[in-house]
Amino acid sequence: MIQIQISKTLGSNRPRKRNQYVSTLRLACKIPSGQIIGITGPSGSGKTTLLRILSGLTQPDEGKLIVDNKTWYDSESGAYIPTEDRELGFVFQSDALFPNMTVNENIDFATPSSHRRDRRILSLLTSLEIQDLGDRHIDTLSGGQRQRISIARALARKPEVLLLDEPTTALDRALRDQVMQTIVSDQLQNRYSIFWASHDVDTLIRHSDHIIQITNGVAQYYSDLDDFRKLYKS
Repeated sequence: MIQIQISKTLGSNRPRKRNQYVSTLRLACKIPSGQIIGITGPSGSGKTTLLRILSGLTQPDEGKLIVDNKTWYDSESGAYIPTEDRELGFVFQSDALFPNMTVNENIDFATPSSHRRDRRILSLLTSLEIQDLGDRHIDTLSGGQRQRISIARALARKPEVLLLDEPTTALDRALRDQVMQTIVSDQLQNRYSIFWASHDVDTLIRHSDHIIQITNGVAQYYSDLDDFRKLYKS
């Protein structure tokens, strides 16, 4: 079970213009572990902020975050598990790959030594169509190739929670669906949780178990996709 009860002022780390409207991101929900949670909302609504809070890179103003009975954050008790100690994989909009390393070295960096080049990793590389790029350096690759390598590196960790921020924006439609199917297939086999932010609502509905919709800072959790479909189509 993942329990999220957080409040965070959006834009609080940036200089505020006079008369600028500032909203507060609020979310309270309990989500079964091992599910895919799609996050949607307009630009600036707080989707990336929510992912950063889950990652530990941003702290809420107040609240708590409990993942499988482990308290990752609690403002009352002061409990906090730093990012490096959370079992996470994440793909943000900037790929954050190491430019001085090859593709294989980037993936090996995130992979436990006992699992490097095992059948699962080789299958992931093939499914993402990057199996022949291993000796290439990152700065010689296209944006779409870099994005798929970021996804492979995140999956290679066998995370407890995978965070995806617009993970397929650099890909065409056919490759986008193929990549999402690879992620979903790996998730089903390994039963980790995914929080996935995207503007592509149709794809979110197709691949998610639940939806979080953020509007003006208010985050609504839909445990039943049918309820969200009715709202989306109305």
